[in-house]
Amino acid sequence: MYLLIDGSNFVYRAFYGMPELTRSTDGFPTGAIYGWCKTLWMLSDDHASAVIEVFWDSASNARNGLSVEYKANRKPAPEAMVRQFDTIRKLTSLMGISSYREEGLEADDLLASRAWEVADGGGEVIIASSDKDFAQCVNDRINLLRPPPTANPKLDWKRYDRAAVEERFGVTPEQMADYLAIMGDSSDNVVGIEGVGPKRAAEWLKAYKNIEGIIDNCGRLSPKSCQNKVYEAQELLKKNRQLVTLHRRQLSPSSRTEGRLDPAALTAEFQSLEMRSCAEEALRRYAK
Repeated sequence: MYLLIDGSNFVYRAFYGMPELTRSTDGFPTGAIYGWCKTLWMLSDDHASAVIEVFWDSASNARNGLSVEYKANRKPAPEAMVRQFDTIRKLTSLMGISSYREEGLEADDLLASRAWEVADGGGEVIIASSDKDFAQCVNDRINLLRPPPTANPKLDWKRYDRAAVEERFGVTPEQMADYLAIMGDSSDNVVGIEGVGPKRAAEWLKAYKNIEGIIDNCGRLSPKSCQNKVYEAQELLKKNRQLVTLHRRQLSPSSRTEGRLDPAALTAEFQSLEMRSCAEEALRRYAK
């Protein structure tokens, strides 16, 4: 079993979900670090037999070549969070966890490619991320594990197999990219067809299978007010699908950083950050 973690996704969640914590000597922020470590340890405990790997975003991504608007609605990451990323990656490696990062590629494509690679080799995969785009990866060997919303963290984590994806979204994993292309994805600034939400998009895909089928039958769509919208949005829909589709990549060996478990260095790093409870937890977990 492999547990593949969307690292950037969970660091963002940790940063916004934790109170502001800082080191007393210089004010260095530590809230995201604390939240990340707690989440990583929780996932490690829940999947004790799994090989854990983490995937990080790079500074640029290929999708901007398709659309300058892609993710243009996102504000720059807060400086306090950016300052913590190098430390988070270092701590993760000292826990013995390997990671992937490649310039020009988003973590989503790296993670999806690794998931398909493992599944093709007969392995079982759980993808941990709040990003619903990963539902398109779900198959007989790949499940998606989504955390509760940050606004209500006490809710349960949800695990999605093929049946759960269809129940939640009303479409199959193979239709997820078309589904997101039709209704849009506000988190990535992908603008869909005005007035078409998830229920309508799922109904059309159930009837006509994919975007091409919907375009071919746009004169039959309900409500009638959408028929001309779809006809005029043919190229937009196809571009949207390119933007939201996760692409299989040949993973470069240089994209992988091997984790090297080092309990002493890990504990010392936590102590230098004045994170005493994490230092104690590291000793309990890793010291022999």
